[in-house]
Amino acid sequence: MHASRTFRLIGLFALVLVVGCGGGNTDADGFDRDSGTLSSGDETLTSGEFADEYTINAEPGEWIEVTMASSEFDPYLILRPPSCTTETCANQVDNDDFTAGGGAFHWHQVNEGGRWRILATSSQVGEAGAYEIAYRVAESGDMPATPGVSLAPRTENGRLQAGDKTLTSGEFVDRYGFVGRQGQTIEVDLTSSEFDPYLILFVPEPHEQLDNDDYQGSTSRSFLSTTLPADGLYQIGVTSYQAGDSGAYQLAIRSGGEANTGAPAPPSPSGTEGDGSWGSGSAPAAEGEADPFVKQ
Repeated sequence: MHASRTFRLIGLFALVLVVGCGGGNTDADGFDRDSGTLSSGDETLTSGEFADEYTINAEPGEWIEVTMASSEFDPYLILRPPSCTTETCANQVDNDDFTAGGGAFHWHQVNEGGRWRILATSSQVGEAGAYEIAYRVAESGDMPATPGVSLAPRTENGRLQAGDKTLTSGEFVDRYGFVGRQGQTIEVDLTSSEFDPYLILFVPEPHEQLDNDDYQGSTSRSFLSTTLPADGLYQIGVTSYQAGDSGAYQLAIRSGGEANTGAPAPPSPSGTEGDGSWGSGSAPAAEGEADPFVKQ
């Protein structure tokens, strides 16, 4: 997921505060665990947020796992490869609002060996406070060790309302993330008696999405069933058919089947109706920006 947040350059040099370099306490799962504080006096991103930096060494084919949580601000994570040495970086990836409670999370397969930079920051300019961060390198074929991020059956009761992030077309949207494996099957069922629900499943690499509205002609239900085409981070977008609609909803996520170790699964839905076709999409935006999930 690409982002535009970068460190501010002062003169000819970027002032980078390195607060960690894999030197925290390592636990049984191989995580380096650190605590920090975003505060005035920290280096800032070009967009104005305070930021701390941690580094981790990884080789191609390995996975970097990072999780960040705070009870004092909305955490935001940026992961930058070794080739990102200037103010702008087209290859960086970012994450916001992934885990339950609004924590940030990364599960990223390394395609460039060397020292990767982890930027711990916030969703909004001026946010400050204490946070906890954990990071590790995992072998190819491993799954995340962070509790609650892998695909598993769950039910979420939520509400679309003023103050939520929005689609580029103006509708409110709530997002739910999970780590999926190629070949796993998933069913996503969204219902509401207060608005016409619209469902989006976003695939990060390549940027594709699957949509559904009015499943089997019902204006109170949207439903998707598909086989995941790749390993990585997926996001579900819960939104409405009409801009400005709000109200309570229930989201049910059901999984079945194991990851396929054979040929890649085809990027096409199974058992879907309505707009059940893969289309191009783009990465979720930073806090305060329109969310570039788009309706197909």
